[in-house]
Amino acid sequence: AWEKNYHPVRPWFSLDDIWKLGVRFAKESLWAEEGNFRGFSIGLVWDGEGWKQRSSLKYEIGWAGQNASLANSLMFDYLKTDDRRSLDKAITTLDSWMNHARLDNGLFRCRFDHILGITRGRELQDACNLGNAAENLFEAYELARKCGVEKPLYRETAFGICDFAVRVMQENGRLGKAWTNDGKCVDPDGTIGCFLVPALVMAYRARGKASYLDAAKRSFAYYMNGLLMDGFTTAGALDTYCIDKESAIPLVKAGLSLYDITRDEKYVEHAEHAAYYLASWQWHHTVPFDEDSPLHAMRYDTLGGTSVSAQHHHIDPYAVSFVNCWLRLSELTGKDIWKQRALAAWANGTIGISDGDLVVMGKKRPAGGQDEGFFHTAWGRMGEVPQWLVAWPTAFRLETLRNLDNWEVLAQ
Repeated sequence: AWEKNYHPVRPWFSLDDIWKLGVRFAKESLWAEEGNFRGFSIGLVWDGEGWKQRSSLKYEIGWAGQNASLANSLMFDYLKTDDRRSLDKAITTLDSWMNHARLDNGLFRCRFDHILGITRGRELQDACNLGNAAENLFEAYELARKCGVEKPLYRETAFGICDFAVRVMQENGRLGKAWTNDGKCVDPDGTIGCFLVPALVMAYRARGKASYLDAAKRSFAYYMNGLLMDGFTTAGALDTYCIDKESAIPLVKAGLSLYDITRDEKYVEHAEHAAYYLASWQWHHTVPFDEDSPLHAMRYDTLGGTSVSAQHHHIDPYAVSFVNCWLRLSELTGKDIWKQRALAAWANGTIGISDGDLVVMGKKRPAGGQDEGFFHTAWGRMGEVPQWLVAWPTAFRLETLRNLDNWEVLAQ
């Protein structure tokens, strides 16, 4: 199917412009200060007169909010441009979380709304956010040092999350989905637990402690076996609980990381198996839209985009988060199809980024803003967009670039 329909596609903007627009969106549109919180809003909604930061479920360390990753990208921006404002906002963000979100048992409070007391109901910490937090905090420690700032608490917090994961991991490698603040597991199911595995590999790299690597291997084997036996993964898309795409991403990432440490080819084979599962969510063709639809006006090309889950049928740009994994897989296997898929996913993920003058459905969008989804079916209003300028697409594009040595590979 891919060979039949694939055609070269190009990003909407140059890579330098994509970087600049992403940084601008983070610093100008997403920046928020409320109570003792300093960091990034989860996204913008239209209030009838203009774009405003969402008023509920506002501040998240990973998943949709991506505070830690955005902070890392601003540190990278400082190293790239010498813009002190980027470094200041990055350190301020991370310190805000460090000062208020750490728990004594190693867990981390993933949503600052609970800390501010503006969100009612039960507070739970999930594996997706915890894994995102630990990975980014390991990276933040190294980036801060490059910026001339010593922040050992960043790495200590990441180790705390990993130590908690090692303690609660079952003998068969299962971790679970969510825990109360005192460490009680309230949901042991779903592939989502695998989000902690890449962080465990990073912990091993940082400290050389065998228990981290042993736990990573055991947990990876458990979740990989689930995909091999069931043919699907679940529970990574946190706003629903079903078969989805997102929960398989850490299987590819962890498999590649474990191969880099062990040089055991089975990890490449497993990573590729999970990559094929992710590819099953990718659009292999271009869907035509009515000429009077917003997606037609936007010149939206479905090729390369990925659907969200069995419940959420729309396409989103989430695949940009594993573009680098597919590029690495292409290098290791010698198969050009993974590079093709990566480039198509990247190009698709840049469609709809505003240059500051983009008007969609009669509304001018701030620079760097992009919709979360694109309605290619009647699941939403076909040919339209949800008008939800969420933080994660920007965060993932910046993250992809900051972790890619040769940017030009994405411009091919």
